Amino acid sequence: MDISRQPAGRPAPRTHTVATLYHVYQEARRSGLSERELEAAMGLPSESLRDFDLRVGAEQLFGAWERVMRRLRDPAFPVRAARRAVADLRSPVALLATSSRTVREALERTVEYGTAFTTVYALSLQPWPDAVAVVFDGLGAGRLGERCEAEFALADFVAVGRATLGRALRLGRVAFAHPAPPSVALHRRHFGRGVRFGAPRTELTVPAAVLSLPLRTTRPGLAAFLQSTLERTRRPAAASYSLRVRAALLERLADGEVTIEHVARRLHVSAQTLHRRLGEEGIAFRELLDETRHSVAVDLLERPDLSTAAVAERLGFASTRSFHRAFARWTGTSPRASAARATGPAAPP
Repeated sequence: MDISRQPAGRPAPRTHTVATLYHVYQEARRSGLSERELEAAMGLPSESLRDFDLRVGAEQLFGAWERVMRRLRDPAFPVRAARRAVADLRSPVALLATSSRTVREALERTVEYGTAFTTVYALSLQPWPDAVAVVFDGLGAGRLGERCEAEFALADFVAVGRATLGRALRLGRVAFAHPAPPSVALHRRHFGRGVRFGAPRTELTVPAAVLSLPLRTTRPGLAAFLQSTLERTRRPAAASYSLRVRAALLERLADGEVTIEHVARRLHVSAQTLHRRLGEEGIAFRELLDETRHSVAVDLLERPDLSTAAVAERLGFASTRSFHRAFARWTGTSPRASAARATGPAAPP
C-alpha cells in the first residue's frame, strides 16, 4: 500500500481489536467481577465483545484496563489474562501465526499484519546476527492502561510461542519500558527471572537458534486462507509517521541504511513527503534516528560479548569515534562508563 495517499492533516484514530477486551472480560469474570461491573468498565455490552470485527479506540482500551485493575488490585492480572487467552485465540493474526511453518515465519507474519489487530502501537523486527528483537513501540510508561497492554501483549507472544512449539520457549531479553509493578512473581515465572523493567524500550528477543524451529500447529491451507483474507481487509497504519520511521530504522540499523532516503523508500514515499509528514507531527528525522540509536545503544552496551566498536558498527556509525561523540551528546558520559554502571537486579522481588 502506498501510504503517501493517506490524507494529510488530522491523524487517523488509533484503534485496537476488541479481542483483547474479550480476554480481559473473561479473566476478570473468573476473578469474581460481575457482568454488570465489567460492562461498565469496558463501555460495551458483553455480547459486543464477541464481535471480533469490532475495533475500539486507544482511550477505551486503556480506560478499560484501568477500571478493571482498580477493581481487582492484582498487579499480575495482565499476565494471567494472557496465559489463559492462548487456549481461546480470537484474532486472525494470531491464528495465522500459529498456522505458520516456523518461528521466524510466525513472527514475520505477525509484524506484517499487525495493523489488522492494532494501530495503537507498532510492532517491528530488529534483526541481529544472534537474535531477532520484537519491538513494541508507542505504549507509554506513565499510564496504567498502557503498561497493562504492554504486559498482556508480550505475555501473549510468549504463551502462544510455547503452545505452538510444544516445548519451553527459550527467550533472550524480555524488557519493559515502564517501572516494575508491586509484585513480579508471575512475571518472572512467565518471562524468566531476567525480565527487566525501566528499560529504554519494550521488547523481547528470540535467539537465532529458535527462529528455524518448526511449529507443531502448522496448517499451510489455513495459513493461505487467513493470509488472503488479511490482505483483503488490511487496514492502513495509523497516521503516525514517527512510529513507522522508528520501526524502519530498527530494521535497517545493522545494515547502515539509516538515511532519510533509505527510510522513505522502505515506507514507499518520497524523502520530501516523509520530511513533511514528520514536520506535521513536530519531529525531525534526525531526532528519531538519534532516539532510536540511543535506546539500542544502551541495550547493546550491557552485553559483555560486544565491544564498543562492535556496537558502533551495529548502529550504523561510520566510526567508533563518531559513536563516542554521539553517545556523549545523548548521555553526557562515555559508552564504557555507561556499560560499567549497567549492573543490578533485573526487577525487585
